[in-house]
Amino acid sequence: MAQALSYAYLGFFEKALKINKDAEVICSKIKDNDEFYSSLGQVYAGRAEIKHLQYKAFKEVLAFELKSLGYYKKFFIIGDISI
Repeated sequence: MAQALSYAYLGFFEKALKINKDAEVICSKIKDNDEFYSSLGQVYAGRAEIKHLQYKAFKEVLAFELKSLGYYKKFFIIGDISI
């Protein structure tokens, strides 16, 4: 994710989105629930940041932020700490 965001901060948005989407595919194959939800939460938070840096519509950025939050929420509910 750091690599994708680095490209986005430098203005290479297509490359950043490709790396982010590749990370999504890899993370979707994780078997451990904690790692799965945590990783996908990071992927979608990163995608929201990339969209934000592109000055995309608020609804588009918010959609990915909420998707990220949904994965983080599942991570915390399944784990020892419940929110």
